[in-house]
Amino acid sequence: MGIDLQPQADRTEVDRLLHQLRSTLARLKAELELAADANASSRGLVDSVNEAIALLSSLERETRDAPLVVVIDDDRRLADAVTQQLQRYGFRVASHATLAELPTNLPNNTKVVVDLSCLRLAKPDDAERIRHLRPVVVTGSSDPLANIEARSYGAAICLLKPVDSTTLWRLLIAEGSTQGALTDRE
Repeated sequence: MGIDLQPQADRTEVDRLLHQLRSTLARLKAELELAADANASSRGLVDSVNEAIALLSSLERETRDAPLVVVIDDDRRLADAVTQQLQRYGFRVASHATLAELPTNLPNNTKVVVDLSCLRLAKPDDAERIRHLRPVVVTGSSDPLANIEARSYGAAICLLKPVDSTTLWRLLIAEGSTQGALTDRE
């Protein structure tokens, strides 16, 4: 059985809000249908509510199927900020301070964003576990050798901090487009 790394408090809040929205739309639809029976011009409002419910269903599916992104950074405040940014883009996100904290069973579509310093401090076995995931490596070092070092850890790309959240989002949603690409800035 795989481990769900989605922070439960965040997941529960999203689920609660989606449930509340669905209930509100259902109530509005019922009230509009009653009004539409009495007034033919209200039919457009009912159609709009039906469209909103369909969009909500689509959003719920996308949220459920969102890939897991694991952020690994020893700077807890930075990891939390990146986690929140990625959650706003619809990703399920878990964060850790070290690679040793990473569970062994990760879902197949897991994406990893890891600070180069965490890779340097990791045990070889821990660093090896994410190599096949082709992590996005971030670093505060502008030294060109940081790219070479990131590649030695299997990096798909190496980005210089601070990383723009839109850039990171684009890299994480790109299907295989970062394979083999390595740069220190976009």
